[in-house]
Amino acid sequence: MKKVCYEKSELKGHLFCGDVGGPKEIEGNAKLQEAYEMGKSC
Repeated sequence: MKKVCYEKSELKGHLFCGDVGGPKEIEGNAKLQEAYEMGKSC
């Protein structure tokens, strides 16, 4: 049986941002804005 934390939740999409390994490495990466926009649309 699959463990579900939130029964009404569902996957709406995914975003991969490679080469980010530290807290400041995301700055200036175009995926940061893409992730922000994705979050706003949920």
